[in-house]
Amino acid sequence: MKIDLHCHTKKCKQGDSPNRNITSEGFKSAIENANVDIVAITNHNMFDLKQFDSFNKALGKTGRLWPGVELDVYGSSKECRWHMLVITNPLKKEQFDSALKQLLGNTSPEKVLVNVKDVFDCFRDIGVIFISHAHDKDPHITPDDMSKMEGLIGENEKWRLFYEPRSLITVGIWSNHGFNMMLGSDVQNWENYPNCELPDLRLPVSTFEQFCLLAKRDGNTIETLLGKRGSFKVVAHPHTGVNVDLTLREDINVVFGQKGTGKTEMLKSIEKVLLSEGRTCCSYYGNEKHEGFNKLLSTDGLNRDPSQFGRISGSDEISKILGWKDETPTPLSEYITWWSTRGNNGNKDRFELSNAQSLDELSNSTFELDKEAKTIVSNFIAAYRDNGYSSYLEKQDTDALIELLKKLNKSIRLQSRKHFIEYRSIELANAALKKIKSEIDAKSETKSKPDSTGFFAFVKARIGLKETAEKLINALAPIDQDHEFGREYLGDLDDKGDAYIVTRYRYLTKTNESRTEEFEKGIRDLKTWKKALEEVRDQAMGSMANEKQQDFVKLCSEYAITDLSPFIGISRYIALNESNDKYAPSSGEEGILLLSHTLSEDKDVYIFDEVELGMSNSYVDGVIRERIQRLARQGKTVILATHNANLAVRTLPYLSVYREHDNGTYRTYVGNPFTDKLIDINDADNILSWTKKSLEVLEGSKEAFYNRRDVYEAGLK
Repeated sequence: MKIDLHCHTKKCKQGDSPNRNITSEGFKSAIENANVDIVAITNHNMFDLKQFDSFNKALGKTGRLWPGVELDVYGSSKECRWHMLVITNPLKKEQFDSALKQLLGNTSPEKVLVNVKDVFDCFRDIGVIFISHAHDKDPHITPDDMSKMEGLIGENEKWRLFYEPRSLITVGIWSNHGFNMMLGSDVQNWENYPNCELPDLRLPVSTFEQFCLLAKRDGNTIETLLGKRGSFKVVAHPHTGVNVDLTLREDINVVFGQKGTGKTEMLKSIEKVLLSEGRTCCSYYGNEKHEGFNKLLSTDGLNRDPSQFGRISGSDEISKILGWKDETPTPLSEYITWWSTRGNNGNKDRFELSNAQSLDELSNSTFELDKEAKTIVSNFIAAYRDNGYSSYLEKQDTDALIELLKKLNKSIRLQSRKHFIEYRSIELANAALKKIKSEIDAKSETKSKPDSTGFFAFVKARIGLKETAEKLINALAPIDQDHEFGREYLGDLDDKGDAYIVTRYRYLTKTNESRTEEFEKGIRDLKTWKKALEEVRDQAMGSMANEKQQDFVKLCSEYAITDLSPFIGISRYIALNESNDKYAPSSGEEGILLLSHTLSEDKDVYIFDEVELGMSNSYVDGVIRERIQRLARQGKTVILATHNANLAVRTLPYLSVYREHDNGTYRTYVGNPFTDKLIDINDADNILSWTKKSLEVLEGSKEAFYNRRDVYEAGLK
């Protein structure tokens, strides 16, 4: 939920912009359009109770409004002045208004300058929070006054102190080191309010009291807020034979700790368990990003369809060649037997059918074409009706078209019946003749005249073999056309532009263009297979037809080729913007693109291991962290192992898992940044500070803090 605790609604001092003035209706509209849930009015050195009530009434259920003020204060000396926000519970607005008037008296907002001790004393019994300008937000508090102010308010009340820099980046850096940070709009012009950089509260609060308890790290409140998200139990295995019982949150879960404590193994074991339970998962492992990127470009399982190029699949034709058998002409000996036995039985002479010849059989191809035509027309009629195509024509035209299509369908059906009867009648007549001759021969102990010489069937079979092989060879001819391309958006490479995965299909390119890795079977095997097919065609009318056909059968079995799809080469590579030219990403870019793809998948659980490897810190914080937090807002579960503080700390995980190794003993602690505790899962009395361990393990020494700050914020001003 978005929160803005530094908001101005009127010009109070000479330096204030008049564009801070806004009506209650304009205020409501701006807050609503910016999706801000909690907002505090903090005008300079004054609080307008009447305006607060008016704005609160206008705001209604759009958001929650808290009363506040921005004071000019000083600490050790008036020369070291800074601005401090004081914000309180809306239920105490009258007390707040009264206390502020007592503190400021009749001093004009332009001349107000109060000592921070007086501010603490004034609001001590009301219950407020204090937010001081810090670091790069002028006028800001000095480190010396920060220490003195913490001493003034007392150890038990330090949770009330917050600090406000200029940017969310600085908020994250200071938060990493144990400071309560808050960023507000400090709005100058309400027209620009939707563009203001505002923080999100990771734990959604509904009241000022809850916010204070959250700042105070009240355990019960935090557990209640955390409990609004679901959880599930899982057993992780950091090492073989080692079980770690965890209760993960359906939000962001971070695993961090010393190297060699089995964090990666924990993630992999968790992924296996979740997949076995039916949860959908995707994962990114920083140490395996090159392998993962190559897998992303794998062509395994992609459909290789010759119809993309207007070619037949070839499966029917290959089946015909595999099942082809030579037709043997009638041996001369059968004619000799017929001639020599033709007078052996006088009764046989009365059966003229014994000398009859078979009819030339017709092909069923015409009938098959009829069936295909009937299917096409019937499907079109159904589609025309079901898909509402009739709306494109006047009703009378639609009716006429349907009638014509019905007439066409009927005509096809009649022609189909006619053609079927023609070829099937001859087939049945020849079968009947053969059966009759067999019966005559059996009863007369003679031999009828052979049905035919068999030469027609012999030649027909050979021609069929040649034509089928020729059809396949034609389907393998080079294609003079552009390759087929498919494009899939992958990610953004900053100044280089958008990156795409290009899938290129190449159908039998020239030898010098083809690459073996593009083809499932390998170019050499494909050439051998095609050569065998050409020999089948060339020898179909010769004496080696059977031998070449058998060679082809063996190769089909050996290479497992059943259609022409293996002759389609596929390659996948990266291209930039509108180009189809291949681009070779660097190792870091591979990680960026693979991670971008992983983050774009729609899964239940996202598992990331050291995503920061090879990534710039600005990319980690500005892109990866934001995308991970967006997943959490969408109700996804994120499990993240990292050494990067921007990910382990600034994501404000609902669960932190800390792993350490001490004198041969491995320990696992669980906790979260809201309670600032990490509790040993095997010893509840062994409690570590979440802040201190995060500072120690994730960022290094506290002394290096300002050096890191300068590096992170270089060029931001």
